[in-house]
Amino acid sequence: MSRVHTSGTAGNARTHKVPVWNCTGARCPGWTRMKAGGAEDHLASKPCPLCSSPMEKSTREVPV
Repeated sequence: MSRVHTSGTAGNARTHKVPVWNCTGARCPGWTRMKAGGAEDHLASKPCPLCSSPMEKSTREVPV
């Protein structure tokens, strides 16, 4: 799933999508990468380690 993503000042940077837990808190920037086959795979949500708001499963583009 790799692709090239270009943004204004960053130039060309290779990125790929990874599964993550995103915080649902309005002001919280928290997210963590999910581990494949991890103990949290069966959960629908979990508490954010920064603000304790619920986290939800999502994906995020990260540099390669």
